[in-house]
Amino acid sequence: MTLRWLLPLVIVAALLVGAAGALAVENGVFRSAAPTPTVPSTATATSRPTVTITVVRITATPSAAPTQPAATPAPTSSDPTTADLETIRAHGYTPGHGVSTPDGFGGTLYAWPGVCTGSADGYCQKVFFFIGARYLGTDTARNSNAITGVRAAGPQNIDVTYPSYAPQDPLCCPSGKPVTITYHWNGTRLVPSGTPPGH
Repeated sequence: MTLRWLLPLVIVAALLVGAAGALAVENGVFRSAAPTPTVPSTATATSRPTVTITVVRITATPSAAPTQPAATPAPTSSDPTTADLETIRAHGYTPGHGVSTPDGFGGTLYAWPGVCTGSADGYCQKVFFFIGARYLGTDTARNSNAITGVRAAGPQNIDVTYPSYAPQDPLCCPSGKPVTITYHWNGTRLVPSGTPPGH
């Protein structure tokens, strides 16, 4: 072989040897023998801000059921006169204008004149007595022809005035002097001061 052909071969061989030096075979994989570039110490990764997420749990509280108003009891009258009048009517009388006075024991003594319900002439009367709504009784067992007055006469006392009839007097025209009977409440019963005319 001449020198002219040998020189190119030498150049090619030299190139191959240089390339072999630049490459290394590791586990059958060619890796660059060139050093791995390192990041300069001045080049630091930019730190990312830390974000804290706070989770707030919201629990729905059911609304309380609307409060129902307490049942209101049926109103009851503190005035016993309503019961008194009902009692008088239940006995078959129509009550008139009543009076009252302290009974001397913390209560009230009531007196109501009453006319027989349905009476054509009104000459059929009694006086009904109560302590509050408690029925005590009437002034007389029998009806009086007429009662001309009922009034309070101080604590525990009720005055009832009756006309006085002579034997021949018509109902319209009593000729005798009116008689007033005081009914006194002693805490147990009514005590009359006398006997009404005609009884």
